[in-house]
Amino acid sequence: VARKLKSELSKRDFRSLIDQASKVFGVLCFASDKQKDNILMWSHYAKEHKGVSIGFESSKLSNNWFEVRYDNERVELPFGEDESSPKYQEAVNSILCTKHNSWSYESEFRFFTRLEHCEKKLIEGKEMFFFKLPDNCIKEIITGVKMPDSEKSIIKKIADDESITYFDSEMDTRNFKINLIV
Repeated sequence: VARKLKSELSKRDFRSLIDQASKVFGVLCFASDKQKDNILMWSHYAKEHKGVSIGFESSKLSNNWFEVRYDNERVELPFGEDESSPKYQEAVNSILCTKHNSWSYESEFRFFTRLEHCEKKLIEGKEMFFFKLPDNCIKEIITGVKMPDSEKSIIKKIADDESITYFDSEMDTRNFKINLIV
């Protein structure tokens, strides 16, 4: 009974924590550089290879990056611990930066920002927050394998005008990977 009660209270605390945090903080999620030719990443996050991948100069965005930890078990909030205690704060950080092992291919990093530092817009009836990127933080743009050529040429022109490295992409004919073309 004690274990079940602790579990139920922990779930309630967890939901409350996430609700409170999401009213104040936004999270920007990034994959590491080594993922730019990962077919699964392109399928999941780049409109099934029709979108773009944008490479950032991470040091120009923030010095407060959190590397996501991958695990099979959820992190629990310490039962009965004061919210201001280091143990509780460490658990909160772990919760916000832990995902299931099945997502480890992402090699994700997160950056948290206060929503008050973002531009708020109403889009299709939903409140959205946009983080203003610092100048010159984009280092490269990669267009997807299935992106129409007309869109690729527009993006290439913008990249050239802004002195951003541009790559096109193609499926490798021998391996399950994407080749980047300069």
